[in-house]
Amino acid sequence: MTWTAPEATRTHGSLTGGERETLTGFLAFYRATLLQKCAGLTGRQLADRTVPPSNLTLLGLVRHMAKVERIWFREGFAGLELPPMYEPEKGKDADFEDLDPALAEHDYARLVEEIRLADEAVAGASLDDVFTRAGHGLLAAVGTRPHDQRIRPPRGPRRPPEGTSGRGHRGLTPARTSSDVVTSRGGLKRRYRVTRRT
Repeated sequence: MTWTAPEATRTHGSLTGGERETLTGFLAFYRATLLQKCAGLTGRQLADRTVPPSNLTLLGLVRHMAKVERIWFREGFAGLELPPMYEPEKGKDADFEDLDPALAEHDYARLVEEIRLADEAVAGASLDDVFTRAGHGLLAAVGTRPHDQRIRPPRGPRRPPEGTSGRGHRGLTPARTSSDVVTSRGGLKRRYRVTRRT
């Protein structure tokens, strides 16, 4: 019988709870979102590249997130020394590129197990606990993900691409009315109006 990824239930976390409850609720929601996207698919379907030439696949994301959970929670916060999840000689993108649909069930189970172990690693942690990681400095214990480190405040006002009205460019268009929001960054003032895509 051909293996297919099991059904996954996505629960919405509290929007009015305490800080930790909200944080862990959203983390559980996003973890479950990936598992839900995989539900009912075979290993071959999970490994399909739906937008070539991109190497992005659901199976690659499953493998990548298993590595993310391990590196940031167990190795980073808990300080465990663990072997690399994928063969280093295959390159840093082996989680996305070295796919074997026949091993999809194993890869899926590994992600589920790494999530469980990650939760165990921070179960007794306070939101005030921190740890250091080479190249990233001081980090918070709970809710740390490498992708969070890429989020930076804008260095200046966002401008629409040259020759466009700005529609579809991050939802911002140059203001044309006095009621629009004025932002000031780096001494420059710009007016922007939030627009909705139709």
